[in-house]
Order: sequence, then C-alpha cells, then structure tokens
Amino acid sequence: MKDEIQFSNGPNPSVQINTNLDFESNEKDTEGSLHRAFDSTFNIIKGIYRFSSSRTLPQIEVVDRTECRDNINNEESAVFSDIPVQVQLVIFLYLDIKSLCRSSRVCSDWLSVINDPLLWNKKLTQDSLKWQMVDHLSHPKLYKITDLSSKEIYIKCCPEYRRYNSKYSINFPKQIPNLRYYFGFSIPRVVMFGSGLDSSGLVRGLLWSKGSPFVVKGMFPGQFDGIGSGVTLQYTGGTVNMITLYGLSKSERENQQVKDIRQSRLLVQHDQTDEMILSPSVKELISTVDAFIYIVNATDAESVMFGKEEFDAMTDNKWLSDKIPILVLCVVPEASVNSVSSLDVADQLDLLQLTRPWQVRQCHLDSLYGFIPGVNWLNKHVMCI
Repeated sequence: MKDEIQFSNGPNPSVQINTNLDFESNEKDTEGSLHRAFDSTFNIIKGIYRFSSSRTLPQIEVVDRTECRDNINNEESAVFSDIPVQVQLVIFLYLDIKSLCRSSRVCSDWLSVINDPLLWNKKLTQDSLKWQMVDHLSHPKLYKITDLSSKEIYIKCCPEYRRYNSKYSINFPKQIPNLRYYFGFSIPRVVMFGSGLDSSGLVRGLLWSKGSPFVVKGMFPGQFDGIGSGVTLQYTGGTVNMITLYGLSKSERENQQVKDIRQSRLLVQHDQTDEMILSPSVKELISTVDAFIYIVNATDAESVMFGKEEFDAMTDNKWLSDKIPILVLCVVPEASVNSVSSLDVADQLDLLQLTRPWQVRQCHLDSLYGFIPGVNWLNKHVMCI
C-alpha cells in the first residue's frame, strides 16, 4: 500500500524559533522565506524517494507541489511527521546550512529534527571534506575535545557562516597593525615554494597569463648567494614582492626526471645526523621574509606528501618566527579535476602541530581560482606581525 504525503500546515506561531543560525534575521518577507524553505526541502524529498530503492525506503506517492504550496496556510493537519525520523534526517542532510536555517523556522517538528545531534555529526563529517578552505581556527579537530556540540563546531568552522559573520560583524583588531605595511612604506616579502611548482606552470600563469590578476611592476635581485630574486606583483588588494624557490633545477623540472625520489636543492644533510636541513643561504633568506606560500599537487594523496621534508624544514621554528603565516594552495589543473580536500591536506601536512597561522585553500591552475583570496589572507596577517 502506498503512503501519500501531504504538506498543508503553516508555521506554529506559538513556537519560539531558534535564530542562532539565521542568515536573514532582517528579512521582512517571512511568508516568502517559508515558501522557499518548503520548496527546497520538498524538492529533496521528491528526489530521494524518486531515485531510492524500494528495498530501503517505502514507495511514496507524492502529490503535486503546487497544490501543497497553495495549502501551506490551511488549518489541515500535516503528516510530514509520519515519515520515520531516520528518513527525515536523511532529507535534511541534503540541505545546505542556509536552507537548514530557513527550514528550522517552519514548525516545531522541523526545528526538533534539524537540531538532532546525529544530523550535525553526519553533516560535519560529510561537508568538511567539501570545504574549499580550512585554517588554524576552523579545523574541526581543534574543537573535538571541547564541550561544543557537533552543531556548534559546524557553525564555528563552516566557511559559509564565517564569511557571513565577518561581513556583518564588527571585529576590532586584536593587534596594532604594522604601520610600515599599513601605509605602504614597505612591501610584504612572500616566498613561494613546494613540489607543486615542479610541473604545474603556476608561476608562468601568474606572470604572463592574460587572465592573471597580477601586474608585474618590477624585479629585484637575490641577496644570498644568488637566492632571493623575485618580482613585484600588484593586484587590486595591494602589492607583494614574490620570491619563488624551486626545489629542482630547470632541467629537472622540464624533463620531469624525478618520479619517486625528490632531492630538494634547498636542503642539505646535517653534518652529524641524517636529518635534512635548510642550506645556509636559504636560512638567511627566510629570516627576511614576511609570509610563505606552499604549493602542493593535490591530484592525489601521494603527490601531496611529495616534498613534505622540504615543508617541515622551511617551517621549523628554530629559524623562523611563529608569527609568520603560511598559505597552502592545493593546485589542480582545472575545476573538473578531482582534488584532495583541504581538510585532508591539512591533516597530511600535520598543520595542527604548527604554532603559526596557516590556511589551506583549493586553487585551479587554469583560472587561478583561490589564489587572490589566499594572498589577501596572508596580507591581513602580515599587517599584524
């Protein structure tokens, strides 16, 4: 026997609505907002039951959506609660955080289901692997040992909510800005390195691509045994002196001779141990820089780890201030290519062990997607060094 689902009830005016996640608290068109929440959830319901197997979910005859919307304010009792709670959780799991906030305002039943810890546990695990960016303040593992619920952790770490919060909140600076950078007396010196530079063509795209957001304003020579030369790049958000350190020689990069073993020319072997450390000239150079950009090939997990020895040596606190920020760019050729998630890259590089500010961000080589937001984040932290 087929069950028929009908939605005809409106919001319960006696219920106190949870507005902790309300992205549109100033929205006056409440009825329109509820209709949009209804439509979004209704489409998910239709999709789930249309394509799900009859062995896992019962066959359900869904009435026309137009009729449901016409009856949304009728006094007829709703039967959405007749759906098993487990199925309701699956339905709401398909919604993004903004739609969940809207849906929680529909009625007390929906609010109760949406606040279920199981929903937020699953959503945090599932969605965090899709986040384009994660940093030293938004990695979910930072809050696992706290008393925060999964919902609170999701809100604290979700990039969408953080963007909204930074846009509409008044945040006073915790540190006095560095005036020499703030007023343009000095230009931030940024070192870009990593195994992802070996064959990606990223530098060529930054300097010479027609779609590059940067304009080359000049060049400057190296100061430490020829190391440290670079270019001055200007973009809408400011100016940076970009220094590129290749771990391989030009011939090795062009011929792609290195497959399984990568011996970085930035490193030398310690005299008394087998540990690989930075060469003296590189040590001198990084003592003068303000930020780092680490480029990884994010097409697979193995490529991410290729060159980690160089990363560990470069970010060692023995010769580097713990205030120097580092931006990790997960580079893939284009958006259609699968990429290792930002969260997984952060875990593979053990970034939670660092005491300095860090951010991992997805980057597409063809469009340079993600590069400018990352550089803006670096500049923000450099201003407070």
